[in-house]
Amino acid sequence: MHRSLIILLCYACLLTVTAPMALPQETTERFQWPSFRGPLASGVADGQNPPTAWDPETGRNVLWSTPLPGLGHSSPVVWDERIYLTTAVSDDPNSIFRYGTDGRMDRRSDRARNAWYVYSIDRRDGEVVWARQLISGNPSVQRHPKNSYASATPTTDGKHVVVLVATGALFCYDFDGNLLWDLDLGPIDAGASYDNAYQWGAASSPIIWQDLVIVQVDQQIGSFIGAFDVGTGEEVWRTPRDLISSFSTPTIHVGTQRTELVTNGAGTMHGYDPASGEELWRMSGSSLNTTPTPVSDQGLIYVTSGYRTRPIFAIRAGATGDISLANDEQSNAHVAWSSPRDGPYIATPLVYRGYLYVVSANGVLTVFHAITGERVYKRRIGDTGGAYSASPIAADGRIYLTSEDGDIFVIKAGAEYELLATNRMGEVCLATPAISEGQIFIRTTGHLLAVTNSIAPEVALALGSSSAPFPTELATDQVLPFDDFEDGDLLAHTGVRWQTFTNGVSGAALRLVDNGAAATAQAARLDGKLTLGAARGPLAQMYQPFDRGAVPINLENLGGIRFYTRGSSPFELTLRCGDGEVGKELDTSEEWQLIELSADELTPTSGSPQVVDWRWGAGGWSGNGCIGLYFSRRGASNIGEFWFEVDEITFYGADAWESRDDSPR
Repeated sequence: MHRSLIILLCYACLLTVTAPMALPQETTERFQWPSFRGPLASGVADGQNPPTAWDPETGRNVLWSTPLPGLGHSSPVVWDERIYLTTAVSDDPNSIFRYGTDGRMDRRSDRARNAWYVYSIDRRDGEVVWARQLISGNPSVQRHPKNSYASATPTTDGKHVVVLVATGALFCYDFDGNLLWDLDLGPIDAGASYDNAYQWGAASSPIIWQDLVIVQVDQQIGSFIGAFDVGTGEEVWRTPRDLISSFSTPTIHVGTQRTELVTNGAGTMHGYDPASGEELWRMSGSSLNTTPTPVSDQGLIYVTSGYRTRPIFAIRAGATGDISLANDEQSNAHVAWSSPRDGPYIATPLVYRGYLYVVSANGVLTVFHAITGERVYKRRIGDTGGAYSASPIAADGRIYLTSEDGDIFVIKAGAEYELLATNRMGEVCLATPAISEGQIFIRTTGHLLAVTNSIAPEVALALGSSSAPFPTELATDQVLPFDDFEDGDLLAHTGVRWQTFTNGVSGAALRLVDNGAAATAQAARLDGKLTLGAARGPLAQMYQPFDRGAVPINLENLGGIRFYTRGSSPFELTLRCGDGEVGKELDTSEEWQLIELSADELTPTSGSPQVVDWRWGAGGWSGNGCIGLYFSRRGASNIGEFWFEVDEITFYGADAWESRDDSPR
């Protein structure tokens, strides 16, 4: 059933798709998910019986799906029948957002007016109970293209809903949507550790402990951690931190002797008394640009980070003073074990049933014995890798791993890797899901969905799938239909989304357009504008990572690539292989033309470094280590607006290329 929901937002008309369901019977102690990653940031929801498999396309096990306006990476929190989450709605309809593992510097941001909202949503049917505009205006601190202005997850204690927005404003509402108090903590100028002027935007979430709201405000100058009365907003304590920006959320460890407030930070980790803010201990050795939240279990506190250095520390609760390891130490009286590698860059680790699960930014899962630090196994998630920002969660012997592509892999907990299910959401996902009472609440870039057991699909499951990983090696007789753009989205047949990239000051907008080549319905179009001012020169491109960019592909047997194109100006087709790019510049006209580019025509392009290992033998193309296909326009001689369209992209093995049908389709 479709229901139109009109709320007091000029931006949003929310459509909710519902299906009947009986929720579990209420008990005196209901399971809540009150803050980022649930109770004490543990990510664990045993006894909640969430589903293992679901399918948004068919409706299988999908209770409801509610569209969300704007952009937000904040995770949903759950208390009884209510779900709370935030978003930021930009006046710019083409507000920049980039995801994936591309780590190149990108200073683009959204400088338009934004309006911040908090939503209260009914968990039973996805209907919006209330929505409140928190604040509006032009952001004083810019965000990274991958970040959002609503990345901090709300927190609740069952009476209050506390929200921290990127402007530094802290709000507290009751469950009926009444504003109880608000504070201005000042602009949170969080950014890159290596460039004070490179602003990334805030991401740390508030937490509630007893009657205190605790916020960690790490920024380029003036960092602090502070506590405020949850009922009145009155400041209770504030402790300065001599640290630069970080993006981690603090956590509470409840020990047998005392309770500790634990923080990650750029270069230094801390333990505080949550009642007073007094420092209990400190430890050096964390990386810069820290994001993961500390977690604890069985008397050990795990603090991890992963920018350039990737340490993992298992710290014994109850420490005092400076507990830093000496240069040649991996443990001491206060540190049970440590590892100099495998720490995550973004995702918070998971401690579950005796194992520590660590997810890297490029989709590698490493599992340790939590007590000893012994590595159990290391495996690419789903055997495809990809980009990962969401943190792992667990319930009833299963681990849920969410990729930025929107694929949620479910594996069996334990000492061996066993994939139980792959659930494709069909949208980008950077937020960590929440689990409560038989349901998983999943936020994508466009929707909030509730999945549960025993919801029948609305349409029959399609046999087979058009989405398959790019082969690790192209066979000589293989014809690989890469993308014909006829499925109504910008996902290639490999299931990986087309992306755009510019060198900061240029622009690129990718979309589907009607009237494709060879009488097809649709094609992909890139509209761009090259502008001077970037250190690497003007560049705008659309690109497709092979196999989610995680595993290099062997294209040694590539015979050629065939596709259709038209456009206003020449552009380059390139394959990124080895340590650079090979390809060819292509002329275009405003009429469709068939391009047949043999592998022998691929040569190092203008975008390649001066010294590159091309694995380029005397016989020409050899094609090892390829990670993506790029369509680019670049160079100072090409300043100004341009457009081009591509359609019907097909890869051919060498034998298939020789025997291909030469007539246009």
